[in-house]
Amino acid sequence: MAQGVPRPAGLLLMLAVTAGVVTALPKPFDRNNRTIYHFHIHKCGGTSFCADAVANNETVPDGFPRSNCNGQGDNPQGSHAIGGKYNENFDCDGRLAAMGNVTYFQTENVFNQRMLECPDRLLIGMQMRHPIRRIISHISYETRLRSDNTAKARAETFSPRPNSDTRYGSATVNNYYIRSLLGSVVYEAPLGTITRAHLEAAKRVLDQFVIFILEHAEWHEEMLACYYDWDERAQQAEGTHLRDSHGSSSAWAEENLDDEWRAKLEELNALDLELFRYAVGLSAEQLGACRDAQNARS
Repeated sequence: MAQGVPRPAGLLLMLAVTAGVVTALPKPFDRNNRTIYHFHIHKCGGTSFCADAVANNETVPDGFPRSNCNGQGDNPQGSHAIGGKYNENFDCDGRLAAMGNVTYFQTENVFNQRMLECPDRLLIGMQMRHPIRRIISHISYETRLRSDNTAKARAETFSPRPNSDTRYGSATVNNYYIRSLLGSVVYEAPLGTITRAHLEAAKRVLDQFVIFILEHAEWHEEMLACYYDWDERAQQAEGTHLRDSHGSSSAWAEENLDDEWRAKLEELNALDLELFRYAVGLSAEQLGACRDAQNARS
């Protein structure tokens, strides 16, 4: 294994988890009272999904809207987690017990693959967007909160800067999707060490998610009705998952993202771009399955 690649034991553990889970593909019009777990990737419209859940009379964790529908310890910092770091010690029983009567929740750090073991009780979804656009939006947003963030984000791109807060550190600019989907061992791997094996493992995780694509707003109403059993009329019309999310982030990129930085981001996120393209195809297949099922009902 090349120098700097994560410990073989960590990679083998991650691959064993994904290999050991029975794949349960999402089925149209098949929520069956399951709890929705929406995996919230930063700057991919998760706040709007949370608002839509409330508009559709879902029971969400305490603290809405400030909490973004996160449970305890499910925030980017992973603070006050009751199920270990990032709540990764939870199995399905522990997670659902901690949620109580909640029917919809989000997490905003790393994905616990043990949640794939109970597809009869959890319906898992996620929204994605082009990885470079996500990074630009992320850095722009955090710069509005912290004046030094642009300089920090550039430094994190060119040298290893680990951070357990999933809003900061080199992981946020280096195959963030793959890292986030494969748990803390992979998330915390050094800068530039994500491999094609990680990519393939992340695809197997995505296979079991309902996938929404921010750039395909025209798919959302059908997908939300088909998989989440939500009334499109109750959705928040101005949600970020329903609009072209540019503006301030584009202005930030024009002013701050030079050719060297952009080229490095594209290099560091080549595998995430492959995963995103895979996700777009997967989402299109899921939409097609919805339409076929709807036609069969007619």
